[in-house]
Amino acid sequence: MRLSWLVMVASAIADTVMTIYSVGIYGLEIEGNPIIKYIMEWIGHFPGIFLWKTICIGIITYVVNTIPKDYSWLYYLASVVWFFGAFSHVVILMN
Repeated sequence: MRLSWLVMVASAIADTVMTIYSVGIYGLEIEGNPIIKYIMEWIGHFPGIFLWKTICIGIITYVVNTIPKDYSWLYYLASVVWFFGAFSHVVILMN
């Protein structure tokens, strides 16, 4: 369980770094999630995405650790989504 949590956090970091880098080059229009875009406009690029990822990690960790049913698959789901986000930024930057 600890490894899956670490993979989730690593994917969140990768997505955060690539998003900040892409936004620095192409502007906020590159961000596809309207919630994150709004938060980034409201409090700044890095603080906005850092706040969003922290809230997401906190909610997922809370759910997995407090609900008796096994929801550890949420770690893997978040990891896949965030690695996909980071990878999509890499593809955009390469073109």
